[in-house]
Amino acid sequence: MLKNPSSLVALLEKEFLWAKEFGNQNLEETIIAGLNWETHYWNDCTLDWIDQGFPLNEKIVLLLESISQDKRKPQKTRHRAFSISKRWRRNENT
Repeated sequence: MLKNPSSLVALLEKEFLWAKEFGNQNLEETIIAGLNWETHYWNDCTLDWIDQGFPLNEKIVLLLESISQDKRKPQKTRHRAFSISKRWRRNENT
């Protein structure tokens, strides 16, 4: 059964470590929902989780790269997404 995206992203308002310990949903699904959300608020909450240590993978990095190219997103959000994805790509290739 698919979860309601609104209920998935609501957890992003908590700190990542709290959600990791006490959350009762798939955290990768939460991250993907936040990155796919149209409004930048949830994108930014998701980027906060990534900054707090959420582990990245190819699927998530592709979404970050998409956000970094989306001119409808605020420049700050695009730059954060770009920096995170670039850092991950560089580390994967070393």
